[in-house]
Amino acid sequence: MKEGQRYFKVTMFFPLLDNEGYAFDDDTWGWCHSDQNRWIVAVVGTKKEVDELRRFVQVARQRFRQECMYFEWHEVWFELVK
Repeated sequence: MKEGQRYFKVTMFFPLLDNEGYAFDDDTWGWCHSDQNRWIVAVVGTKKEVDELRRFVQVARQRFRQECMYFEWHEVWFELVK
């Protein structure tokens, strides 16, 4: 990634409990190789990559047995402060 270039910030929300209040098993969490973070933030360079992350969340929605899942994206500028 290059500073000063346009990027898109994507924020995804993953539930810790299913709709009945039960914790997800290790296989469900192991599918995405994640610890139990509630928020996942990615910075990508193209709308195509945003779409790829949206498809990822659509698959995750099924695996986590959710009716819908939060997916926020918008243009963002960032810099590496030294």
